[in-house]
Amino acid sequence: MKSHASLMAALGLFLAAAPAAFSAPTVVNGVATYSASENIGVKAIDAGWTKIVINANVTLTGRFTAYGRQTDLTIEGKDANTSIIKALPRSSDSLSDKKAGIWKDGGGKLTVKTLKIQDQPGRGIVAWGGQLTVNSCNIVQGPNDHWTDGIHASKTGDVNFTSINVYDDGTYPTMCDWVNTVKFTHRKNGAPLQIGWGQHTGGDLEKTIKDCTFTAAFTTSSSEPNYNCGTIDWKATQVNNDSIKLKMSGIIWNKTSTASTPPKFSFGNWNSSKRTVGAKIKVNGWTWNTSEIRQWGAWTNPETGVTNPGSTGSVAAY
Repeated sequence: MKSHASLMAALGLFLAAAPAAFSAPTVVNGVATYSASENIGVKAIDAGWTKIVINANVTLTGRFTAYGRQTDLTIEGKDANTSIIKALPRSSDSLSDKKAGIWKDGGGKLTVKTLKIQDQPGRGIVAWGGQLTVNSCNIVQGPNDHWTDGIHASKTGDVNFTSINVYDDGTYPTMCDWVNTVKFTHRKNGAPLQIGWGQHTGGDLEKTIKDCTFTAAFTTSSSEPNYNCGTIDWKATQVNNDSIKLKMSGIIWNKTSTASTPPKFSFGNWNSSKRTVGAKIKVNGWTWNTSEIRQWGAWTNPETGVTNPGSTGSVAAY
């Protein structure tokens, strides 16, 4: 029989070799605070939590979900560069429609602030059915995934003092009443401001775009001759002659040293039935010329032979 000392020594070696246990957040009066990095997986937020705090220099690998939640929720970091919600490996969490770094649907308000949301499949932040406020966040997609949006929300949202650097659409003015001091990186696939892929705007809604920077970062080539979207894009609407008003001020529109220049506005989609028939973008406070507006033309489906007509969108001052 082994001695007590040798058993304790063996146990010590086993514990030293074993991976560290996850450190659960501390929860006080409904506020859950993460003070150490860990893998949270797909974390369903406890109903009793009203606020999640991620301290500086803490990386949570995974994503948060609050399906069907009707009450307010705040998710707050202490540093927009080092309080991080980072994606799970793609092999264990592939792209899917209902995935985001933070996903809340139901009702109540979602407030997200002072966080970095990194490499998430699908979207960075989603809030359906309730109000959304995003302040001082960094939303960045590392892998070249052509289906990674920044922010989706209901029609009562505002985004402030935030950086959105994703490979698809940044955010949707139809879903956000106020976009203020946001730095957008415009890559090949998406639009920094996407009006919609088939939604109805409600007709002449006025949205505010203030002190935002749009930086183009894609270089065209013979094999990839176009940006898929303009800076402001409208893929399709359910209603012919639909319209939206954009009240813009303090806009900076530029590009990196090697990037090509995208159109300021585009309508329709290059290879599908998505068309914007008579769609009208009405703009106050930003100038353009006709060469900066692109209409995707007619497209014939090679499998069915059916030809979809070209888009007929327009941009006008108001």
